[in-house]
Amino acid sequence: TPARPDAPFDDLIASHLALFTMQYALTQVVKAWGVTPAFAIGYSVGELIAYVAAGGVSLEVGLEMAFQQAELVLDESPEAGMLAVLGAPSLLAELHSASSELWPGAYNLERHFVVVGKCPVLSQVQARLWDMDVSSQLLPVRRGFHSGLIQHLEVPFRRLSAACQWG
Repeated sequence: TPARPDAPFDDLIASHLALFTMQYALTQVVKAWGVTPAFAIGYSVGELIAYVAAGGVSLEVGLEMAFQQAELVLDESPEAGMLAVLGAPSLLAELHSASSELWPGAYNLERHFVVVGKCPVLSQVQARLWDMDVSSQLLPVRRGFHSGLIQHLEVPFRRLSAACQWG
């Protein structure tokens, strides 16, 4: 059944692979410009791309790892979400005092960060932010990336990683 045009695009496997593919394409554009980086660094899916870009692993192995990582997160982590906040990161301490089930997910800019938690907690946090006149937006994800909600996946992912043909 085709998806409705107004339905959110939150298929984890598809979005994980789309992020990987887009980031890989960007590395190829930079290389086509004649830029050869001295080193590569990444965060989250970007770590896999950095390793592919540095020649540590083939594109095929990188894609397979991205797929397996997404599958592992989907199968073995609880439903959760992420909330983008347009405010000073110092707000995080105040928000965290309301719930210990809240994690910093990313610090993107001086006044932009992301918090991670289960959906009921994020709803409470978002209501509190609205009361404080702070803008926020729930992100279209159903897992708590970059948080303690997926920390338990480190060992299984290391096992998957060890089975791959790296560098």
